[in-house]
Amino acid sequence: METILFSHIPKTAGSSLTQVIEAEYTPEERTAVYAGELRLAAPDSNFLNSFLQNPVAPKIVYGHFSYGVHEFLGLRPRYFSFLREPVARIESLYDQLGKPDSQFFRAIRDGLSLAELIEQNLTEMTNNHMTRAISGIPAQPGSLVTDSRHLEAAIKNIERDYFFLGTVESAAKDFSALADTLGWKTSEMPHLNASTTVRPRCDENTRSLIVEHNQLDIALYQWAKDRTQGKV
Repeated sequence: METILFSHIPKTAGSSLTQVIEAEYTPEERTAVYAGELRLAAPDSNFLNSFLQNPVAPKIVYGHFSYGVHEFLGLRPRYFSFLREPVARIESLYDQLGKPDSQFFRAIRDGLSLAELIEQNLTEMTNNHMTRAISGIPAQPGSLVTDSRHLEAAIKNIERDYFFLGTVESAAKDFSALADTLGWKTSEMPHLNASTTVRPRCDENTRSLIVEHNQLDIALYQWAKDRTQGKV
């Protein structure tokens, strides 16, 4: 069985999927990548050496990484991911970045708004991050991604190298289909890492900023929905 790659895009139900993965596969069968080991611009050489020297490849590699890591790992590209409606994803991301374990905790505690986070481009995760991950753009701090060619690359990668693509908004149905595809015993996806912070939905100015900075993600999400419904 070939290794599969779960590219966990932040705030797209990945924590719930991670729990399932860790129940379905033994530690020897899975490899987690959540500490930047597979940054496209600068992968961790120690991690790669250890992975490549293992005589038995894991059944699944999962974590925060982008399309393209299969080349580092010497694997055939067999990816899956989940997407989320972009405004809701970024609202949820802001809640996550306001928690004590985040580098932005103090700034948000001291009043950094979501609008300011976006306007100052303090993290690439507020600018077309789903398109970045699936098109395989190396992280470049402070850079804005707006070129429609990246959207075209993401769609091409999905059509060629993703055996499954779900959405948070249809998570129950999509998880069931994924579980059937992979032969998992788990029949329902747990609901984890949901924000316990009660916030009003963002104001119109902030929503407009999210839309302005995430045109590619909005188009990618709509394409994924249309694809599921047989419209593309």
